[in-house]
Amino acid sequence: MAVVVKKKPGESGDQLISSFRRKTADIIVNVKKRARYTKPSQQKREEKKQKEREARIRR
Repeated sequence: MAVVVKKKPGESGDQLISSFRRKTADIIVNVKKRARYTKPSQQKREEKKQKEREARIRR
């Protein structure tokens, strides 16, 4: 999958790079997660921890 970021009029190089990073952030996270096999029980544990973190943040 190719990610294309076109420069808009008046956009600096730094802004162009940051928009590219935002678009590719999800791709990088998924690649890192799929690099190794995780057992289903481990996935459930991690999801539970993530939900607990999110609940603490909301309070």
